[in-house]
Amino acid sequence: MSKLIFCKFLDADGNPRGRDYTYRADIDVQEGDYVLVEVVRNSDGPTTKKVIVTKTGLAPDDIPGYENFKDAIKTIIGIAPAENTTSEAEAAPADEKPTEAAESGEAVPEIDMEEL
Repeated sequence: MSKLIFCKFLDADGNPRGRDYTYRADIDVQEGDYVLVEVVRNSDGPTTKKVIVTKTGLAPDDIPGYENFKDAIKTIIGIAPAENTTSEAEAAPADEKPTEAAESGEAVPEIDMEEL
């Protein structure tokens, strides 16, 4: 059975903005989870947006006007994938192995190429 939840859309900076929108969730979600929903903005067809769950465990009585739009409530697609916080430039290639000094936590001395 699906559960009723409130979600807010995110602005360009990734912060929740605007009013709460009602969705159904067939999976367990918690407040603060990012989920994907399908929205239609124009004639190009539906697109997927990431929103944040602001309230879970809602009853129909908790939602103003529920009887007027209950048949139009959409179901979330699923949990949004986690974003990678490390840039590609900072990430070491997978085939590189750390040095023994790096593994043991010892400081690695810097070498000045001009002194050589």
